[in-house]
Amino acid sequence: MPLWGRMFNRSGRSQHYDRGIRLFDQGLYEQAIDEFKQALSEARGGALVERLARFYLAESYSALAQSQMTRPATSRAIENLQAAIAISPNYADLHYHLGVAYLNRSQMDDALDCFRNALEINPAYARALLQYGIALYLKGSYEEGLQAAEQAADLDPVLPRKFVEDARRADAENDRDGVVARLRRMVESEGDEAMYHARLALDLFRRGMLTEAIEEYRQALEIAPNYADLRNQLGVTLYAAGRDEEAIVEFNHALSINPRYVEARLNHGLALQRQGFPAQAHAEFCHVLELDPDNQMAAEALNQTRAAAA
Repeated sequence: MPLWGRMFNRSGRSQHYDRGIRLFDQGLYEQAIDEFKQALSEARGGALVERLARFYLAESYSALAQSQMTRPATSRAIENLQAAIAISPNYADLHYHLGVAYLNRSQMDDALDCFRNALEINPAYARALLQYGIALYLKGSYEEGLQAAEQAADLDPVLPRKFVEDARRADAENDRDGVVARLRRMVESEGDEAMYHARLALDLFRRGMLTEAIEEYRQALEIAPNYADLRNQLGVTLYAAGRDEEAIVEFNHALSINPRYVEARLNHGLALQRQGFPAQAHAEFCHVLELDPDNQMAAEALNQTRAAAA
């Protein structure tokens, strides 16, 4: 979630973009995709509107894909995730979800490539590492797959290690199906309750109920403390509530989990800038541009910090 997504000046903003945001908030993702495409084609509103429209277009494709993950619709989910990645190639979650879709279709080589991409972007992405291990095991790399699952449990203490231990015992008995079943239980057990609180928090945020949203994000993080996305979203909500110092703590925490998290780094810079730390904000904007040279928002913010220092 970009801190600047809904906090910029409305002047000159595309009507298609505004309609797209309303449809996105209502969960009408196919209609939102059409509006964001229109916003991009009309080239109205400047570089910031274009970047926001691209961001929410990718998010709309991704959200639509999540509703298509059941087997009959998986091919559509893959198409939508591929479209999202073409727009936002540096989001580990998009590669992860595409890997899951391929895994569900038993396309192991494609799944492995996607999980590798997710881990290249975020080496601490425990769920991607765990799914990578499952794909390896299903492809016949039994020991390598189990080692990946063990490493995932080391990365994220929320992942129940007992399932890896059970999988090891099943492997010793040549119960291949039993190994996969236990590792999949490990995936399913982690994150369900956390995501319930996260979805509720996002809905509260969209309705302007910031205090309640903050509480839901904190409950989600009690369950899954190493989710960089949740840390970033909590930071955005705290910033919107005027609690900048707490927001900075959360952005820092997100970056300690994933130093290549562009949105969290940009959000951190904007929060530092508002708190009156131009030198630190300047450094963050420079870092964002190293990771994403076409990031227009970071370039504009960097120019502001230079002007303030002059």
